[in-house]
Amino acid sequence: MSGNSNLEALVAAAGGAQSAAATELLRREADPHEVLAQLSKSINVDVRGWVVVAAREVLGANAISLLIAMLDDRDPDIRVMAMSSIEDADPTAIAPFANRLRRRLRSSNPYEVLATSWTLARLGDRDSVHLVKDYRDGFDDWQWQHKAADVVLQYMTNPDEVIRGVRDHDHERMTWLVYAAALIRTPAAIEALRECSTGAPDPACQGKCAYSVEHYVRRS
Repeated sequence: MSGNSNLEALVAAAGGAQSAAATELLRREADPHEVLAQLSKSINVDVRGWVVVAAREVLGANAISLLIAMLDDRDPDIRVMAMSSIEDADPTAIAPFANRLRRRLRSSNPYEVLATSWTLARLGDRDSVHLVKDYRDGFDDWQWQHKAADVVLQYMTNPDEVIRGVRDHDHERMTWLVYAAALIRTPAAIEALRECSTGAPDPACQGKCAYSVEHYVRRS
């Protein structure tokens, strides 16, 4: 059995979970980048998902070229993982692929659309605004896809509305509003999050705001 087959079997047996044994085996390979490139073509989606994580862990910044290739994986979850990993490794590295990412806004997978929308929003990609709007308008206003996309649009076009939504406790959209406010990170946005963390009328929203202050604002 080849080294690649050993790795693939270890990861497949882990069912997509982190496999310390597989990662250690990868580190001992003479060319881990080439091994990962081959495993990125595995028919097993769990193996390809592991590749995304292991590439960042073992290759560091040298993983970006491999992750870029995985932006076109046939599985939407893998595409999202690759996109997020590139952005985490180097936010400037994802910008040249904005045109490719815009096509994902027509995906049939709503989670891919939302994740991609946020990436494009963080890039300040104005060409995606109308596409996010079209996606939002394809749903009734009570559906979560409409609410989520609407907050992305507010973040991109009218950030004051995001801050107002947090202050006014727009309960049904707070998950996305809180995240958007943390991205805005102006004094007014931070103040709204801090007020919400102690003054929101329900514990769930208080918790969301407190988490945002702790993990996005204080650590920025």
